[in-house]
Amino acid sequence: GSWKSISGDARGTEPEEPAVSRSIVCKSCGVGAGAASASRRFNACGDDPLRISLDEWGLGPPWAVSRFGAAHAMYAAGLLGASLRASHAVLAATNYFEPINEGAIRVGPWSAALSPVGQAMTLYAKHANMRRLLVPDALGELDVVATTSDGELLVTIAHLNASGWREANLTVRIEAEGKAPPPAFARVTTLRARGFNSSATFAVEAAGPLPVAHGEIRVIVPPFSVVQMALSGK
Repeated sequence: GSWKSISGDARGTEPEEPAVSRSIVCKSCGVGAGAASASRRFNACGDDPLRISLDEWGLGPPWAVSRFGAAHAMYAAGLLGASLRASHAVLAATNYFEPINEGAIRVGPWSAALSPVGQAMTLYAKHANMRRLLVPDALGELDVVATTSDGELLVTIAHLNASGWREANLTVRIEAEGKAPPPAFARVTTLRARGFNSSATFAVEAAGPLPVAHGEIRVIVPPFSVVQMALSGK
């Protein structure tokens, strides 16, 4: 057996600090809907179905950015989430231009380190070669991707709004396929944003294994942050 879908309820909480005056919402740029619309137009011109490659997407002119931070990472998270959800139908591949010293990896004379963009990409890369699961179409400002493989369920949640600096409480429910047992434990990785400007970084937090009761787990998603849960039977 395996899992086939997840569902959830999300609600915001009041901020502990006064709301920030600047409103930031990183949308996914409509990449899924846009690619689907283009695919329908292309396929109407011939008999062979076509898929689209999103080539050389980026985060603006790299020469104009001194440091890639959490704001860039959350844009990347929204676009990657939309791309993963559209991949089954219309998107064959995406290609970031270019990770080294232009967004994802900072390379110096004697060392190299992931930027916040690279940290977010690392989480989304874990969905590669896994089976995509159905997720809710709308969970407020939460962008959700879920995949499964070899008895593990991977759920990545990006909170794409920094307005008001409110965390979100999300209850995730896993629907089994056939007689698959519900997951028993979850290991959670959080990229918690230290701010909302382009130079802000993530605090990386790990928790678990946490118990999963009756196929449900509740998770708090900090504002402008990414949470990834790996759920399994052990």
